[in-house]
Amino acid sequence: MLQLDSAPPSPKPKLDPSKPILKVKPGDHPTLELSGRIISAVFRLPHSMTFTHEESDPWTLQHRPGTAALHESFEFLSGPQAAWKHTLVGWTGEITHRRARREMTDHMLVLEKYPPKDQESTPFPADGGERFPEIHEPLLKIKRVDRAKLEHRLSHSRGINMVPVWFTDDIDEAGDTFIFGDQDKWREFIIEDVFPVFHYIQPEVGPAKDQIKRWQDYVKFNKKFADRILEIYRPGDTVIVHDYDLMLVPAMLRARAKDIKIAFHMHTTFPTYEYFRCLSNRDELMEGLLGADMIAFQCSTFVDNFAECCKQLAGRYLASSSRVDLPDGRQVTIDVIPLGLDNDAIRKYALETPEVNQRSRRYARLLQKRDLKMIVGRDRVDFTKGVMQKLRAFSSFMASHPEWREKVVLYQVLNSPSRDEKECGAEYSEIEIEREAQRINGSFGTPGWEPVRLEHNMSKESYFTLLRIADLGLVTSVREGSSTFAIEFALINRDKHNPLIVSEFSGSINSLPGVICVNPFDSLQVGHAIHRALTLSAEDRANMYDQINSALSSNSVQKYYKKLLRRLFLSLELQNLEKPRPLLDLEVIKRYSMAGSKRLFIFDYDGTLTPIVMDPDAALPSQRLLGSLKELADDPRNIIWVISGRDQEFLSRHLGHIEQLGLSAEHGCFVKYPNKDEWIATANNQDLGWQAIVLEAFQRLENALPGSVVEKKRVSITWHYRRALNPQSPSYAKALKKRLHRSVGVTYDIEVMSGKANLEVRPKIINKGQVVRRLLKDLGEGPGNEPDFVLCCGDDTTDEDMFRALRRSELPMPKVFGVLVGEGSKHPTMASWLVKEPADIVDLIGELNLANKTSTASIDTPRVVGDPRPRGLPWFGASKV
Repeated sequence: MLQLDSAPPSPKPKLDPSKPILKVKPGDHPTLELSGRIISAVFRLPHSMTFTHEESDPWTLQHRPGTAALHESFEFLSGPQAAWKHTLVGWTGEITHRRARREMTDHMLVLEKYPPKDQESTPFPADGGERFPEIHEPLLKIKRVDRAKLEHRLSHSRGINMVPVWFTDDIDEAGDTFIFGDQDKWREFIIEDVFPVFHYIQPEVGPAKDQIKRWQDYVKFNKKFADRILEIYRPGDTVIVHDYDLMLVPAMLRARAKDIKIAFHMHTTFPTYEYFRCLSNRDELMEGLLGADMIAFQCSTFVDNFAECCKQLAGRYLASSSRVDLPDGRQVTIDVIPLGLDNDAIRKYALETPEVNQRSRRYARLLQKRDLKMIVGRDRVDFTKGVMQKLRAFSSFMASHPEWREKVVLYQVLNSPSRDEKECGAEYSEIEIEREAQRINGSFGTPGWEPVRLEHNMSKESYFTLLRIADLGLVTSVREGSSTFAIEFALINRDKHNPLIVSEFSGSINSLPGVICVNPFDSLQVGHAIHRALTLSAEDRANMYDQINSALSSNSVQKYYKKLLRRLFLSLELQNLEKPRPLLDLEVIKRYSMAGSKRLFIFDYDGTLTPIVMDPDAALPSQRLLGSLKELADDPRNIIWVISGRDQEFLSRHLGHIEQLGLSAEHGCFVKYPNKDEWIATANNQDLGWQAIVLEAFQRLENALPGSVVEKKRVSITWHYRRALNPQSPSYAKALKKRLHRSVGVTYDIEVMSGKANLEVRPKIINKGQVVRRLLKDLGEGPGNEPDFVLCCGDDTTDEDMFRALRRSELPMPKVFGVLVGEGSKHPTMASWLVKEPADIVDLIGELNLANKTSTASIDTPRVVGDPRPRGLPWFGASKV
């Protein structure tokens, strides 16, 4: 058995600068001590495998159809565009056992190459031999040396280091030959129990012994995966587990490697609690999933369903739409991260392949000559894909819109069902589909026009030709994680703006905003939607693709892994928020600042630039601070913003004379850009009906607690109790916060924030993080646009929104300095550094001004490549976080 370290190294190809790269690198999160290696675990490897006896090279590998998007994502992660060493662990799948070549007759070879659909279509042998011979041996025996040959071959197949998981039933006495018995048993629990429930079908109750046997095999299957992963795992590795076949693996890994970093991606649907509770092993499955640090789903509906299942299961878990709190204190992040495609490669193949171009031109001329519109769909033969619903909706369309007869054709591509789907009745569904297509053609067709065309297992060239010439894409799945077809159709038609109809039960409906959404169970509605799509104006189609194109750009395979890894690592860092932060290392930050040619400085005001005082009106900027800010702003390489809870009047009066300074008032409710005079309101459309209720509650406390003050701003309201004489004022604030949450907080979309000796109420959608995200969006992405040095300073919980926004951005994390002000700050923080008091920030600005004067970095020169810190020094300083 080959180990990862003993596998021959296969160097990555050179980086192609014209292709997008994976922006998340191991060095971006030094506190996690990442090894730079990723292990992906998938149900089956991308190859189907045939073993032939008595051959020097007994293995025949063929591309396994289905899940192409996932397999292509592994190629990207293993390629030069990703700065990670990637290993793919997967089952070999059912290995086909081929007879030795000398035992194969000509008739056997014909049947192997062209397998008949059924016994009736099996040809008779020319030599008069047996009509139905056994081509494949039922009992499979593989020697150790032959296993090693396959492992060696897989270690560099398709540019991926693949590690197979073997499932054998026995081994001979010499320990040299492995015996494979029933290879189908490993998937029976998924077929009989999980697949139906996850697709909203109650499982059939069979004999208890069969159910127990299926579950035991599923546990063994998952344990074998966990064992194989741990054979190659090193501390610091990141493990990504894919789909419901391996739901127990995360907990099995966690039990033996406590600090392992695990992400789990559920690519299929996830049911509501009413269906999930039908699984007899629901508790074990949930515990298995929650062994991960993060669980990703295809759309928000599945996230909500999962969170509800966590809450309902014996009340053991506290769950929200973003995380699950476990009894042992660990937190599991849950998020929506759709699987992305290699958008550039798909468009290049579809638009630049000569054969596709030639076919597209020829068939487009034929359609134009006959004045025909073409509707296209592609689905596996599986009841969850809704092909029958599509045909019935098309029949409704033909009946209710007779003007389209002989002017439109539905071209439906049917991909062969997987083994799982065959077990779930897919072959029977194919017969129904063909009968329904014949009925529609018989009812509406004419001698020169066949309204429905069915095509089985179309070639890649023909498929992309079809997408090029289609006028409308149609997806009517009844339960589906995501639709690769819908995304491919949108990618190829993003310039032509051909419309797309997608079922509301497909996970892709969330990742493709702007498409026409339909209920596949309402044939009449879908029929009318087809008519509407075919008659859309050019302006409406362009508006549709304005939304679709934006979504496509943010859901590529590069963005998928960026989101998955960044959010996994961010969630792990959040677990350590309460650990003390190191004091800011002045030498490190000076090196980064001097290397920057486009620097972004973000400061809170109270408690950051000026000390907290008893009277807020007395917190005025010192002349030294103003002089330092003015000098910082005079450098054209610097962009400076003060983002404060103060109102416009205060900021304009005390800081407005520095024209190059950007200002944000009331936590982002109002902004004034550098070198501009006018303030822009960001809360114009907010319902402020809550203000009167909150103001009355705050004023009652102001009257009851002498020394406290209510500050009414244009959008937010703050109650300050720093000078209150009653020592119980913090308790009153805590009680009022809870009461506001339960009353006005239910009616209005507001946030009640506890600050340093104050309680503030503001619209929930507006916060300092929103301002930071808008600044980064305005600056743009990539070299020359995004800042190459960021300093963000704040002192209380309202400033955590800024730190969080920067953490979730695409900026290189080593060049982002989040600084918490105040040793006495007790709240968990996403900042990475600490300074003791506001005076240290003023000193820091002065030091950076001096250092930057000697910097040769120019706004017109390329960004500095490399790391200005001393070798071996973590970006957060010498101290460990």
